[in-house]
Amino acid sequence: MSVKSQIQDKDSPVRRFFREFEKKEGAKNCLALLQSTESLRPLSFTPSSTIVYSFMGTTTDYLIRYTANGNVLQFERTIASEALDFTAPLTGASAEIIQHLKGLFKIGKQNLDGRDASDYKAIYSATALAILDKFFRSGGQMPRLFHESMGEMESILKKHNGKTLKEKATNYLFGEFFATLGGDQYAQDISDLIQLFVEASKRSGSELFGAKMVVFNQALGNSGLVGGADFDCVIECKNRIVLTEIKTKTKPLTIQDLRQILCYALLYDEKKDNFKFTDIGFYHSRSGSFRSLPIDSAVEMTLVGFKSASRARKAFIAAVKKV
Repeated sequence: MSVKSQIQDKDSPVRRFFREFEKKEGAKNCLALLQSTESLRPLSFTPSSTIVYSFMGTTTDYLIRYTANGNVLQFERTIASEALDFTAPLTGASAEIIQHLKGLFKIGKQNLDGRDASDYKAIYSATALAILDKFFRSGGQMPRLFHESMGEMESILKKHNGKTLKEKATNYLFGEFFATLGGDQYAQDISDLIQLFVEASKRSGSELFGAKMVVFNQALGNSGLVGGADFDCVIECKNRIVLTEIKTKTKPLTIQDLRQILCYALLYDEKKDNFKFTDIGFYHSRSGSFRSLPIDSAVEMTLVGFKSASRARKAFIAAVKKV
């Protein structure tokens, strides 16, 4: 059970911690300070299902990190890469699913080749990585399309691109899945968000102006205590170093979002983790707004009895270690 899952489970150690220490009014005020200061852009199309929102968020995360790193992605250090090793017997994945994972990783690398992240092909590739990412985080769940038998598709696959039948199958099924997400409309919406990120980072007066991403997505040293916890990035901006979550939501942040970033801050261990931070914050990719608060201030505002993150951290680690 990951930290996100524990936040949703009212009987988990993480939720018990917040039930004991969280100050409702203080948490509400803290959350208000971290909300976007600009209107969030609505989706430019009507999604076919709620899964589209999830894929837009994960794909946008990958592309923002790619953009911030000079149109370069360190593929072997992504969660998507970890999915290649997280297969049977851990997930019970079939040989066909394992082959699809390898094929999707190849698609993911294909067009994230230095071109702008707002390019259609870059978005296509990043979406393939998003499938791998979600496979890893969910413990082995794949979109239903990828469970179709290759034998049943053989006549279709003969005409499709790819060197082998297995590669043809992955390419075909991914193309079909991409279309279910919204195809061109899905890609255009994400492209607009990437362009907004670039514009916001360059515009004087923007909350993101002059920002530099100094640490990219990685698991925390204490992530094993909660079944998995990896943050999006650390952003250095205006003399602050911000442990950051990138949110592509069309609605305001919720208390679950605040608890999530606080969990990451409280799991942090300066001896195990190769970075430092002064603040926690959110980049709102649908507005270009970047909001942050000093971690000690956020802790004092949100949790009863703690005036610093270091003290709250000890209590939080002790709480999740009891299990």
